[in-house]
Amino acid sequence: GKWRERLSNSSLNYHLMASGNLLLPALASSIALGALKIVLKRIRKVSTVDRKEEKVELKEVKEIKKENYQPFDSKLLREWEARKQFFRTQYSDFERRRIGPYVLQYSPEHSSKKRKTTSNLPSGEGPPVLQPFEYKGFNFTKVKEQEVIAYVRTKTYGGVSLFWGAKDIQVKMAIDPTKLMINVSPLAPGHCVLAIRPTQFLKQAITAGALELGVEMVSDSIRRDFRVVYNSMGAWASQNHLHLHTIYTKNLGFENDLLALEQAFENASSKSHLQIFPHQITLSRGYPIPSFRFHHTPGERSAMISRAHAFIRSLQENNVPHNVVIAPSRLNNVEGSEVQQRTIVKMKEKGTEKWENSEKYRKNLSCVVYVIPRKNQIFNSRPICAGIPLKFAVVEAAGLVLARSREQFESLTLEDIETEMRTGVALAENELKTLIKLLPS
Repeated sequence: GKWRERLSNSSLNYHLMASGNLLLPALASSIALGALKIVLKRIRKVSTVDRKEEKVELKEVKEIKKENYQPFDSKLLREWEARKQFFRTQYSDFERRRIGPYVLQYSPEHSSKKRKTTSNLPSGEGPPVLQPFEYKGFNFTKVKEQEVIAYVRTKTYGGVSLFWGAKDIQVKMAIDPTKLMINVSPLAPGHCVLAIRPTQFLKQAITAGALELGVEMVSDSIRRDFRVVYNSMGAWASQNHLHLHTIYTKNLGFENDLLALEQAFENASSKSHLQIFPHQITLSRGYPIPSFRFHHTPGERSAMISRAHAFIRSLQENNVPHNVVIAPSRLNNVEGSEVQQRTIVKMKEKGTEKWENSEKYRKNLSCVVYVIPRKNQIFNSRPICAGIPLKFAVVEAAGLVLARSREQFESLTLEDIETEMRTGVALAENELKTLIKLLPS
C-alpha cells in the first residue's frame, strides 16, 4: 500500500515537474524507485533460497554427526572387506605358526605382487631418515578412488571424524584431506594406510599432528586389538610419503591379542628388565630390540604426545631409524580406579553421543606410544635361513614376522628370529645410552 501511494505521488510530481521544465530530475527519481523495487524483490528471493539451502545443510550435518557418533571399527572392517577385489594379495592366503612370543606368517604371493618400494639411493647405502620428497614414481595421490575407504579429520574437542566414501569434492576440501585407504597387500585384518594430507607431499617423517591423529584413532576404537603403526625411512618404510598403517591383532595368534613387543612390557617375568624414567617413560631391555614406551595418566594425553614426538624428532635429527606402535593401554596399568576405567570402556562400546562429545571421558582412557629406535635397514638385509633376508619393518619388529619363502617359513627357529633382531636391528648399548640422554627431562 505504501509503495502504491509513493508511486502515485511520484506520478503526480512528474506531471507537476514536467510543466515546470523539471522532467530530468523526475525521471531519475522514478528510475531509482524502480531499481529499488527490483532489489527488494531479489533480496526476498535470495532469502528464500538461503533458507532452503540452510535446511539441506543442517540435514546433512545431522546425518554426518549421527554416523560419526557410531564406533568406526565395524564400518572400517566392512568397507575393507568390500574392497577385497582390489587387493594384490589376499590376507586369507597367509599361513601362520607361533614361535615363542612371535607369530611367523607366510604367503607365496605377498612379496612378488606387492607395490615396489621407492629408493633413489646408490646401491650399498642405507636410506637416511630425512630425505626430500621425490615426485617421480608412485605416491599416495596416485591411489585409485575405489581404494579409499574414508576421509579423516580430527575433531576440535578430541577424537576423529571419518567421512565414508565421500565423493563430493567440496566435502573433501572442507575437511582435513587425510585418506584412509586399503593396503593392497595386507598383513593383518583391517590393514589400511593412513595417508596424511597426501596432496601436500609431506616426506615420511612423522609430525606431531600425525602422531596425535594415530592416538585419537586408537582412543576412538572400541577394539582393544586396534593398532596404528609407523615406519621411518631407513626402517623399511615403503614410500617416502607421510603415512601410517592400521591393523587389528585379533586372530593373528598372539597371546591376549598383544604383540610380542607389548608382552615384553606386560609380562611379570620381564619386569626386571624395565628401566623407569620420569613422565611415564619406560625402556624395556628384556625385548631383543630395546624399546621405549610413553604412557600417561588420565588427562595428560596431550603432554604424552608432545614428549613422544620430541623424542622422535631427536631421532630424526640424529638420523636414527625408528618404528612406532600406538596401542590402547591395558586396564591394570591405568592410574585410577579399575571400576572407573571399565565404566568408561563400557560407555565407549555403546558408541553414545555422550562419549563422542565429552572430553572428560575421552581423556580418562589411556593410550601408549612405543618407539623402537634401531639400526638402518641396510644392516637388516643380510641373507639368513634359506639364503633370504628376514626384513624387520614395524609389524615384524613388534612380533609379526613375515617369512619370504616356504623353506624359511618351515625352518625358522626362535633363535634365528631373536639373533637377527639383536644383531641386525637393535642398537648397540653405547648408542642406546646416547638416546637415553635425548629423552624429555
